Amino acid sequence: MSCKSFQFYVLATMVCVQGCRLQAQTHATHLMNPPSRVSTKRDPDPCYRKLSSAGQLSAYNVTVPPHGSTLIAPHAHDYLLVALKKADLKLSGTHDNAFELHLEDGGMQVVNGGWAHQVLNLDDTAAVLIEIDVESGIRPARAICGLSASECSGGRFGKSDEGTYSQSTLFETPSVKLTRVLLGPGGVLQEHSHSGPEILVPLTPVHLAHDDGVRAYQIDAGVGEVHSFAAPTSHRIKNLGSEPAQFLEFERK
Repeated sequence: MSCKSFQFYVLATMVCVQGCRLQAQTHATHLMNPPSRVSTKRDPDPCYRKLSSAGQLSAYNVTVPPHGSTLIAPHAHDYLLVALKKADLKLSGTHDNAFELHLEDGGMQVVNGGWAHQVLNLDDTAAVLIEIDVESGIRPARAICGLSASECSGGRFGKSDEGTYSQSTLFETPSVKLTRVLLGPGGVLQEHSHSGPEILVPLTPVHLAHDDGVRAYQIDAGVGEVHSFAAPTSHRIKNLGSEPAQFLEFERK
């Protein structure tokens, strides 16, 4: 699966939303006035599966069946939502406020925390998402670059005898930074550092050689099979595969 485009949307308005039950396509009224099934914990919701955590970052796989929804649940923290395939969604609240999200493959949504909500899938196929919660908040309104601020600069790209590489910042706030990395076959992301914890999100299948100066190991992961790193991290990453490897680095600063 390739990442065709990166789209960011920020929901700064307080809304409320709901949970993973199948809904018949003919019951359109349920999308506007969903039943009040409330979850006080993330684990009981069958749409959510916790993948990993690192410091103040927690990653979940969110799979919502066709015309289904997650439970209404409080989301205390800001989070990043990444669509692993094209998805048509609606965030719907307990007070009848609703926001539709149309995300392309690799499209992203930054959502403010502090309100209960559900995610409704408007498509005929399952929505497959990655959610990364940030305990300290993303604070999109204070973006340094990307989101509502100016476009990010300072990306790196090049070609060596080993292969091609590119690294670009998608957005940065006072608390987090999101970077996209594309490595051609044999391409190397030279040693770089993260002061805080980091979660790596593959957007294509990846076969990576990882070296943090203490030990070297291989990361073999499919699309959305995240890998976390404790803080601080300084590492070098090489694509061992015969196809381009594309992934996100989401770090808490």
